[in-house]
Amino acid sequence: MNTDYEYAQMLQLMREQGKKDNPETIKLGTMLDPYSVKIDDLILNKEDLWYDYSLRPKNLEAGDKVAVQRLDSGMYLIFAKVVRAE
Repeated sequence: MNTDYEYAQMLQLMREQGKKDNPETIKLGTMLDPYSVKIDDLILNKEDLWYDYSLRPKNLEAGDKVAVQRLDSGMYLIFAKVVRAE
């Protein structure tokens, strides 16, 4: 006889296995300053970030919108400065 716990374990295993083939989605972030970005309720600091070479922090300022991708290492890559279509 299976218990709810066993079903929950099976469901968790299925989710983990499914993540392998589904990469993280690109997130839209707002720069708080050149070394920190806010994505929804998550605030990432200098220690959490990688930057595209052309977007080094000196080229970013508070309020800039950026495209951010989570890396396998748990760090995040800011790879584009973006603007809304007019």
